[in-house]
Amino acid sequence: MSTLIAHAIADAHEHDYIAPARIEWLLTRAAELGLCCLGSDDLPEAGSLTAA
Repeated sequence: MSTLIAHAIADAHEHDYIAPARIEWLLTRAAELGLCCLGSDDLPEAGSLTAA
């Protein structure tokens, strides 16, 4: 599992950033490799998971 967290999604920023095109490339490549990608809205709420 990998997690991508980005706070400054922009073509340029005064601090660390990631360009929208780079995120699109990453998600496209992940799909080509058959990897599942979830957005934060797709994740279960904290405490909603039960132990198996």
